[in-house]
Amino acid sequence: MYLAPLRQLRPLYWDVKKPQYRLRKHGEVKKDGSLAKKQGRLGSLTLETREWMLGEIRRIKAEVNAGAAQMGQPNICLINAEELARIRELIAAETWPEKWDGTEHRGDEWLPEILSDGSVQPLLFSNR
Repeated sequence: MYLAPLRQLRPLYWDVKKPQYRLRKHGEVKKDGSLAKKQGRLGSLTLETREWMLGEIRRIKAEVNAGAAQMGQPNICLINAEELARIRELIAAETWPEKWDGTEHRGDEWLPEILSDGSVQPLLFSNR
């Protein structure tokens, strides 16, 4: 079946939820100066991950459309030209969601734990 490559989208989505593809807030404080409740929360995808995901989606689309051409079926469009241009523009401009700026730690970095009272639990082991 020519649509079978679309099955690769769900695992791809679950894969990018992993920490190595995301940024992590560490030491985040609220406007009033108190610590944010969810210290170490994962957030935005890294720019490299965004580029990689875009490439994977375009690869899957090309694979489906190649099969569609062989079977005389209609092409599919996962990301149209306007969306692709906007995504590339946002990546090139290094655009981040609100409260993120790209300087955060990667999600898979080991960081000291910040406790609710503001004390810091240092790492017991380090990879250095």
